[in-house]
Amino acid sequence: MSDLRAQVDQCAGKLHNVFVSVSGVDLSKTLLPAKCYDIWTRRSKLYAELSGTLDLFDVRDEAWKVLTSLTKDTSATNPLKDEVRYGSHWMSFSTARHLALTSYVGTSWAVYDRLTSVCGCLIGHLSIGNNELPGSRPRLVEHFIREGSERNRPNGFSLGGIIPPAYAWPAAGSYTLRNWLLHDGFEVGFAVFAGKTLEDGFELSESAKTDLMERCSKDRVDSSKCCLYSEGGHLPDSRDLLALLDMWHSELDEMFCSLLQGSVDAFVAQVTLFAARDEKAFRRSFTRFEAGPESTVPEPIRETSEDTP
Repeated sequence: MSDLRAQVDQCAGKLHNVFVSVSGVDLSKTLLPAKCYDIWTRRSKLYAELSGTLDLFDVRDEAWKVLTSLTKDTSATNPLKDEVRYGSHWMSFSTARHLALTSYVGTSWAVYDRLTSVCGCLIGHLSIGNNELPGSRPRLVEHFIREGSERNRPNGFSLGGIIPPAYAWPAAGSYTLRNWLLHDGFEVGFAVFAGKTLEDGFELSESAKTDLMERCSKDRVDSSKCCLYSEGGHLPDSRDLLALLDMWHSELDEMFCSLLQGSVDAFVAQVTLFAARDEKAFRRSFTRFEAGPESTVPEPIRETSEDTP
């Protein structure tokens, strides 16, 4: 699995370096209008959203450990009563399964929603980045994958022809499960799982499998053309939800590593190239925006004198 957390850390550092430089420029000495620097300052300030995402990775990792332990930790299971120990409490397996899944899937999508928002603001049209209302920010399935309204759709770099065919299936599959869990509860007009016992585990029901395929088809998602097809990451070959989630989220992590780095690096290149004519107006050098590999708190950018060529 790609290290998405490390990529978020790196990109937060890059944006922080840009923010320090452009927010401290002497506007009385620039050729570019102040409006340019205002846009760059607002966009680079997104480093805070990336930094604030980092702690969620620990939450997601722990939630996954709890989830996968429900059927594997024999010391915390009672097959005769179909009970498991969840935290310090014994409860039915189906209840613990729902709690653990909701925690893991909900946290995973909190990460994906935050990263989608940052990427959309960096590469989308002007109004997307200028809209600071969280509910109006781009979302992965609604704005990067589904065909439909152009509102809030970040179409930069022809991503509409890259992300949907390559990653729509894991995104749509996981997103549908998220909505089942967080909005609909145990049932969505049918039982999501094949049963409620430890023996049933995380096996999806035939109805859930069919419904999931139909929902994804409405979004024009073709599982046979995604990157996961050769690995069995499409429903016709699997009903084990944990196996599917592991594959789906590994793919989404891989996608976000590329999408985030591409979005941030493109923004950094824009500032570097366009602001080059104003270098003497910078109190700090704008020529080194790369973050160190260890932390989102970058090393101090070297001070420059106004006479530095």
